[in-house]
Amino acid sequence: MTVCTYKPIDLPSLEDIGVVPTDKVPHRASYVPINPMQASMNVWRSHSPLEGQVKALLRQLSTTKFDSVSVRLITLANRSEEEVTGQTLMLVIRLVVGSAIDKAEPQLHTRLCHAIMEGIHMDVRNKKILDREGKPWSGEKLVRMYLFNACQEAFKTLRIVFTNGASMTYLGGAGHERMEAAQTKTTKRRTHALIRFIVELFVSRIVYNQLVFACMDNLLGVGPADWVDEEDIELLSEVFVRTGSLLGSCANMTDFHKRKTAGMLKHRFIRIEMLASSQDASSRIRQILQSIIELRDRGWVV
Repeated sequence: MTVCTYKPIDLPSLEDIGVVPTDKVPHRASYVPINPMQASMNVWRSHSPLEGQVKALLRQLSTTKFDSVSVRLITLANRSEEEVTGQTLMLVIRLVVGSAIDKAEPQLHTRLCHAIMEGIHMDVRNKKILDREGKPWSGEKLVRMYLFNACQEAFKTLRIVFTNGASMTYLGGAGHERMEAAQTKTTKRRTHALIRFIVELFVSRIVYNQLVFACMDNLLGVGPADWVDEEDIELLSEVFVRTGSLLGSCANMTDFHKRKTAGMLKHRFIRIEMLASSQDASSRIRQILQSIIELRDRGWVV
């Protein structure tokens, strides 16, 4: 097949054929990706005085200082009242997700997210993202969207870090093996911290089930059975124990979303049942996966 390698002189513009470039129309109701973070082991480095201030507060976050720290963070987030896209709120949320990963304290940071949702002003909005009624996303709804996007972006960044480390080992040979092993271990620890945080957010009804299914896919992997990691499967079991009853009951869902959620669960269990019956998987992995299947069969009763 011949491939065109140049632009024809008489090619009409997008406007001429009735297509409006996406950067000239407002985004409609959807989860819109936020600006990507740097692909490094610490993807939440400080790049501005405000960012440094938020990170300093998050370093102080603890159960004893929760009230004072959360109030100051909410005050900073509400500066977005004067902004078009709520970029200060976006920054605060992104750094909260980063802190949840760094500190591996999912319950504390979920509590913080809940406080931000309650304390954010309705005048904080993103005027470039409109709902079905043509109104800008604002307040609590905007916090949920930024949380969703920040968690998705963190997943993406951690995968990039892992891939770059593996490539470096492949190119550098044995001299890089220890470096790659340490980086892989750190990346796995951070990924597991992110998954536990997402589970807490879901159980607290702050984010929707799409992120939980993404966590399951991350832990189940796509390779052959002997590639599956035991630590990942142990965490998968923890995820199902915490979320199975909510996903299985489909509480407060429309009929369409109930069918969709049931289909998404069924799809994951096809992979689980295949791995559980594979002799290539370790006996420990098969045992854990079988316990997940039995948990489902009991109606998610632990």
